[in-house]
Amino acid sequence: MSLTTTVLFDRPQREIASLIQSRLAACETAKIVTGFATPGGLAAIAGPIKTRPSILSTLIVGAGTYPAFEALDGLLAAGVSPSSLFIHLGHTAKTTSKTNPFARYRPMLHSKIYYFEMPDGTASAFIGSNNLTSFALQGLNGEASVLLEGSKLEPAFGEIRQHIAEAQTQAIPYASSMKAAYAFWYREYLNGLFAEIKEPRDITSG
Repeated sequence: MSLTTTVLFDRPQREIASLIQSRLAACETAKIVTGFATPGGLAAIAGPIKTRPSILSTLIVGAGTYPAFEALDGLLAAGVSPSSLFIHLGHTAKTTSKTNPFARYRPMLHSKIYYFEMPDGTASAFIGSNNLTSFALQGLNGEASVLLEGSKLEPAFGEIRQHIAEAQTQAIPYASSMKAAYAFWYREYLNGLFAEIKEPRDITSG
């Protein structure tokens, strides 16, 4: 079975939540990597996962809102294994500042991969710009992604699995007790980003 490619950005707003849901409902295992998650994004695909919690073998989140982490707690309550959930805190570095000893604005996990293995030996993967948010998955953002389908033995799927595995080694296991800390870490990132904007203080709107 050859690898097939479907381009999903033929329209600026392409809804893919239903496509992901259909594969979640049919797959043996699912692995998801996302740079950012919100409660709406998790809710958009949670139905099949809550019906069969064991299918979600890996979910790696780079950043999220506090309510998004509460939604992860909801997945745990539904039966998703704690060993399946990970938080990727990005790649930071020390600074010479006593006020902010670690760089607030730092490289972050930015991958967006939705990977599924099917009972018949095939696999599929959505790779693109769609974060795990309702805007991204339900056609409200302008997004670009590609759907790959074929035998799970295809070299491309091996490379995708390798990327997911590497992201997982860089991440830490999700801990419900750390929700506030994860949200604080993301807020610090945003504060550092705002500082980098360096908007003129005398700017006016016309």
